[in-house]
Formats: sequence, structure tokens, C-alpha cells
Amino acid sequence: VAPQSLNDRLDGGAKRGHHIVVFGPVESGKSLTAINMACGFARQGHRGLYFINEDRPQDIILRMVSNLSGLTKYEIQQNPKKARDLAMDRGFGNIIVVGCSPGTPQQLRDYNERYDPTWNVYDQLRNFKVKAENRTNQLERAATEVRNITKETNTLGVSVTQAGDSASGKLILETGDV
Repeated sequence: VAPQSLNDRLDGGAKRGHHIVVFGPVESGKSLTAINMACGFARQGHRGLYFINEDRPQDIILRMVSNLSGLTKYEIQQNPKKARDLAMDRGFGNIIVVGCSPGTPQQLRDYNERYDPTWNVYDQLRNFKVKAENRTNQLERAATEVRNITKETNTLGVSVTQAGDSASGKLILETGDV
């Protein structure tokens, strides 16, 4: 898992069948963390799916190309071919970005069956379309579905979701803050 500090925190990494949840307040770097992880997996030669239903897929792709190429957004705009070539040399071809609006568990399963990835990023878990009587149960159901998909497909799953209001001003969050 990239960056190395996160890998160390996970006691040497994560394996297929594991599910990692990245959560935090708005604009705290959740997607950045997930993009860094996805690019790290891709650099290692592992192909995966990055499901995005919060931001525009092209914005996520730009951030990934920047991560892998080492170029800024402005350098990429000035020389897109150079940026794409650098990113491809460093694993960008191992990432499939899937725009979901908002995405259902069956769609996630269908993409997994089609591409047979080793990892999946689900960004944002709370936006996937699942039936539940309230928002809390909806998030729980989405998390359960993703965990099940992770086990069924023997992939590494990384989910991203917002923390609740109780996370405001906290340096360290707890599960109850989701």
C-alpha cells in the first residue's frame, strides 16, 4: 500500500479479501489518499477499478496522471502527450476509472466480472444506490455490499466515505464518527 507510512501502519500492507475504509471530514484528503493508494497498486503492476461517484471521472484521471507522471496540472496541460507517456510507463494502464451515477452493487459486481481486478477503490461509499430506511442504514448496507464484493471477487477493497459532524475539529477519528 502506498505511501510507505500507510503500509507500515497496516503492519506490512493489505491482502486480497481485505477491506480498508478511508473516512474523514469534508476536504480532508480522502480521495487524495485513495488516489495515492490506487497509483501505488498500479505502479506495482496490479490492475484495478476506481469507482467514482462524487467527483468527475476526468478530474480523478488528471490527479492520477499527475501522481504517476510527477507533473503538475499546468505541466500536463502544456504537454499532455509527455504526461500520458510518463504515466503509462509508471502503471496508468493498470487503472480503470469507472464513473458511477451513483452506482449499484450489481454494477460493481458486473465490472469486477468483466475486468477481473486485484483491487477496487469505491469513492464514495455513501453515494452508492442501496435500499434502506434511513441514511445510517444506507451507509451500513453499502459497506456490507462492498465487503461482500471484496470477498466474492478476492480483491483488495478500499472504500472512501465522509465522516459525520462528530468528526469536526478532531485530529483522530473513531468508527462512531462515520
